Parts: sequence; C-alpha cells; structure tokens
Amino acid sequence: MTRYALSLQLDQELLAINRAVGELRRRNLKVTSITLGPAADAGQSRLTVIVDADEGTVEMAMRKLLKVSGVHGATRELQ
Repeated sequence: MTRYALSLQLDQELLAINRAVGELRRRNLKVTSITLGPAADAGQSRLTVIVDADEGTVEMAMRKLLKVSGVHGATRELQ
C-alpha cells in the first residue's frame, strides 16, 4: 500500500461534502487523515484526504470523485 493525498475542491455545502465522503466510503479506502477548510475561491471548500491504497484504486476513486455533483476539481499526490 502507498500513501496518497487527495485534494478536492468542492461547493461549500454540506450536501457536496457528504457526497464526496460517501464516494470515498463506497471505495472502502483506508483513510488516515481528513481535513476540511476554506478554498481560495469564495463559496468553495477544500477537502484533503490522506489514504493508503494502491495506484489503481486511487485512480478509480479520482475518476469517480470528479463525477460527483459539487466537486469542481481533484488532485492527488504521492506521499
């Protein structure tokens, strides 16, 4: 397993946050850390999640997260 940092930019609404976290739960990712804070753009939040997973699982999760309503961008970084 490799550690990745997933950073999502999403609407500053509880529903958007719930959808993004729900997608992570459906993927059964081992979450080490989760942080939510304001983004540079008004009305946006940044959700940063540290996960332990293999490359394929993280790639699939990123593709699914980008399709979630309220998510405007997603990046990943190897830790």
